[in-house]
Amino acid sequence: MSIPFLIIASVILASAWAAVSLRNLVHCGLCAALTFLATGTLYLYLNAEFLGLVQLMVYVGAVAVLILFTVLLTRPATEAADPRPTQRPTFWKGALIAITVGGAVAAGLAAYVAPKGSSAPQLSIQEIGRLLTASPQNVLALIIVALLMTAALIGALLLAAPSEEGPKGGGE
Repeated sequence: MSIPFLIIASVILASAWAAVSLRNLVHCGLCAALTFLATGTLYLYLNAEFLGLVQLMVYVGAVAVLILFTVLLTRPATEAADPRPTQRPTFWKGALIAITVGGAVAAGLAAYVAPKGSSAPQLSIQEIGRLLTASPQNVLALIIVALLMTAALIGALLLAAPSEEGPKGGGE
């Protein structure tokens, strides 16, 4: 394995670990954005340009920003003092499941033998983009995802907006 790959992979692992173990939600969102960014960088490093650019544009440019806006707009003024994630029993159950699944995936990848004689079709980024936008079903799916993300952001704004009625049960 090469040094750049190991650096990118360690950034992905460290930021993903921080995203699920930090207590501050804003910090968790920023770590998730760093995980998305490093994953897109890994795709670019592995010469999957289209997938890397989509990862950067969609996840870093849209999903991470949506997560951060939602967290910033809907969090309470004072956050409850929860115990550290590593002190919760559910954390260790989840860690055990993650290690088991990761081991199973690693064992499957180690046992995988690539078929010989078949080569993948060579498509350029322009051809993939043309294929994605030429089909009405793909364009419709992109529009639906954009509308859902817009609705989620509007919902977060409505939840965070102060009430116009004021406190109930006043001395009037």
